[in-house]
Amino acid sequence: MTISQSIFATQERRFKIASLYLQRKMQSEIAAEVGVSQQQVSYDLKFLREQWLASSLRDFDAARSEELQRIDEVERQAYAAWHRSQQPREVSLTEQTEGGEVVSADGTSQPKRPTRKASMRREGQSGDPRFLAVIQKCIDQRCVILGLESPLRISIDQAAAKVADELGLTKAEVLAEATAILEELDHGQDA
Repeated sequence: MTISQSIFATQERRFKIASLYLQRKMQSEIAAEVGVSQQQVSYDLKFLREQWLASSLRDFDAARSEELQRIDEVERQAYAAWHRSQQPREVSLTEQTEGGEVVSADGTSQPKRPTRKASMRREGQSGDPRFLAVIQKCIDQRCVILGLESPLRISIDQAAAKVADELGLTKAEVLAEATAILEELDHGQDA
């Protein structure tokens, strides 16, 4: 058997093992079905788990990075729009006067032509606050993706009451069990 055939056979075996493992079969059952020892199945599963973990971390990091780039672009556009909304704007005014008659010094009247008067003025602007809301939302989303948001606080009494209700226990029983678990953890760290 050549090296490439050996590599192909190993990959094919691991593909079968992965498929059977994901069907919740035990290692001994997988070994019997694939025709290898249970120890080989264990080695292959260890290899597969490491690959899956590395792949999921890469995929997760890539997805997180892509979303962060999208958020950055939206934020850049919102900042640019915010700055544009602060620029002075030009307001044009047009006034039209009606015709009529003008009486001259000698008492004769002459028709007056309609006139148009145009003017332009610049007004300062304080900026559109909707763009700031978009920027704040981008910041909030980035904090969530990076895990920087402040932790949610709930009262221990509320949590204990909810758990007690779900498990059919009293709140005192839940609090006593939680205290016992925390003490065990504390003693485990002291060792």
